[in-house]
Amino acid sequence: YNGTAMGDTLLEFSAKPKNGVSLATLESKVWAQFQLLASELVSLPELERARSQLKASLVYARDSIQTQAEQLSEFALAGLPLSLLDSEPTDLHAVTAEHIREAARRWFVRDRLCVTHIMPKDDSHE
Repeated sequence: YNGTAMGDTLLEFSAKPKNGVSLATLESKVWAQFQLLASELVSLPELERARSQLKASLVYARDSIQTQAEQLSEFALAGLPLSLLDSEPTDLHAVTAEHIREAARRWFVRDRLCVTHIMPKDDSHE
């Protein structure tokens, strides 16, 4: 997902099944987690942990001149005020468990789902 992109973007998620677990089972379990986000509120400790991780990634991104330049150009091209870059870490605290549940209800629906299975190359036919 890219919050500065113009138009729709993708939320990409990947998972690899343990030995003996089918792709169908894995897909079902992942989808169940998405549905859980749409039906239940995340706990406060889980929300705080996610906020802390996101805030740390935003702060550490400033250690790189290249990342800073990329962020400045993304915001400028999207027509967003550059001052938003400074407020991003604190703006995370405005996101509530209710916001997450509502976003999950809106976006995590089967009609929007696209699944790709990437399998290892089978050399037995060569």
